Amino acid sequence: MPEPEYSIVVETFTFQEGGDTERFFRVLDAAVSMAAEDGGEVLLIDVCGFPDLHAVLRERFPTARVVPALGMRYDDAKMKAAREAKGSYVLYLDGDCLPLPGWRDAMVAELRSGRAAVGGYTRYDGGYVAALESVMDFGFLYPCEPRPLECYAFNNSGFNRASMLEIPAGSPFLRCACYKHAQDFKRRGTPVWMVPKARVLHERQPLVRERTRQGFDKVAAAWADPTVREARWLRFRLPSVVSFYLIDVLLDWRRLAQARAPLGLSVPAWLSMFPLFPLVRRLDVWGMLRALAGGPVDGGWLGSMASERSDIGAVG
Repeated sequence: MPEPEYSIVVETFTFQEGGDTERFFRVLDAAVSMAAEDGGEVLLIDVCGFPDLHAVLRERFPTARVVPALGMRYDDAKMKAAREAKGSYVLYLDGDCLPLPGWRDAMVAELRSGRAAVGGYTRYDGGYVAALESVMDFGFLYPCEPRPLECYAFNNSGFNRASMLEIPAGSPFLRCACYKHAQDFKRRGTPVWMVPKARVLHERQPLVRERTRQGFDKVAAAWADPTVREARWLRFRLPSVVSFYLIDVLLDWRRLAQARAPLGLSVPAWLSMFPLFPLVRRLDVWGMLRALAGGPVDGGWLGSMASERSDIGAVG
């Protein structure tokens, strides 16, 4: 059998954290269906090892190759998948991110053109609140146009496998070190390239948990890569939170100005979001304070958190 051109990697990390079961299987079904069209392969990187899950996988997705990664960190598990993939290109699709039509084709086309790394367009699935949270969590994807990215979303990304192995992802301080990883590719002269047509809908996250985690990661990203601008602020310790907070709000406003069309917002809805960012970003402050007061945590704050679920529930 010829080697596949690409490998689609789906993970159980978000599923273990409490992601919707049926959504997880819809994502896996989409990946398997795409790969069946042209001989690609699907890897399921399994960090939880639930017996019930394995039984369903064997029955419903026999062509998906399970890669055991019990207890591994998010980035480390994805790197293990890259090492075990057979494809020349590795496409990452998280278990809570539904790909929209054309996702695989857009990713593969850019990688075939010689790109070392690409990032697709991720937004939260839903209406007004989902749009607001999309700007805060995935604002680095605006403007939504082909261009080099300063950061990418690991839940919707692709890499030349050889480049991925040469420039591995990961940091002990973060659940996901995508900002540092993007900077590593940029410093090498092969920045991560934005692919607007590679679109996914991300399951919404619990607001307080996600915002405090994002706040912690804002500080932890500076620990992970001391060369970034924000690392200079850390010498001021707790007062640096003011700088992080103000910069985040200013970026929210600027990015919202670029996001109205991609998010499909009416003018009244769009205008009403501007005063909300300073309010919601206060939740991030708690995560920042936790980081600066407590210092680094192995795997990132909440990075090692898993739900207590011991089975997959009803799958229909």
